[in-house]
Amino acid sequence: MERVTADDGTPLVLERHGDPVPGRPPVVLLTPALADRTDLVALAEALAPSGLTVGYDRRGRGGSGDNADALDGAVARELADLRAVIAAVGGPVVLLGHSSGAILGAVAAAAGLPVAAVVMFEPPFLPHPGARGLPADLPQRLWDLATEGRGDEAVALFQTGAVGLPAEMVAQFRQSPGWGRMTAMARSLAYDTAVTSEHEDPADLAAGLTVPVLVLAGRGTWPELAESARRAAEALGAEHRTVEGDHHALVPAAVAPVVTDFVDRIVAGQLPQRP
Repeated sequence: MERVTADDGTPLVLERHGDPVPGRPPVVLLTPALADRTDLVALAEALAPSGLTVGYDRRGRGGSGDNADALDGAVARELADLRAVIAAVGGPVVLLGHSSGAILGAVAAAAGLPVAAVVMFEPPFLPHPGARGLPADLPQRLWDLATEGRGDEAVALFQTGAVGLPAEMVAQFRQSPGWGRMTAMARSLAYDTAVTSEHEDPADLAAGLTVPVLVLAGRGTWPELAESARRAAEALGAEHRTVEGDHHALVPAAVAPVVTDFVDRIVAGQLPQRP
């Protein structure tokens, strides 16, 4: 485990798995909402035999802090954080993101960060034009609740307002052993919903995304996410693969071989940059 410092002085924790391979870009993992780098350790270890794989705690979760005193500029801060991580690792890198982390990866590549390719696992774009997106005020409401010490309410609001779970199910989740861990990351939900709500349509990223893109979805995922993945692949001119997995869960044993093959083809020059 090591630390890097963000532009605003926020400490960020990262962890390396495997060894660098000359000519092969490192893979940097981007976590979904309510997760930190430890949730993707199994994936990192499955990818590590092929080369350096790096997990890091996105701002406001795990071992990373958050020095911001307002939500404004949330996505820009996450991009600056990622740039600091890439500088520590050595770019260009392959960004592999899950859910909101997938959208963050695409935004980073489109913004010109040193990225060789993007892998997106079930990015939560709108599944079709005209679909109802997140409430416009949701990121700010989550931020306010978390900064007021009401993390429990923030997580519950995210589960009902963003994920769409019924309140009765959330009430049951509140009794689970993992609820306290989620409430500790409550403030980070404002970042997840900010990047998702600001980038609902994958077509808006197409012009800036010139690197190879791979979009993955689990065979048993929710229909809206399956459609979102299909739409993203079409809009971005990306490869689209279906792997084993249910209910938005990433299965390392299913994802790692597909990602390894994708990076192999990049290294071999078989996947040129998109026009």
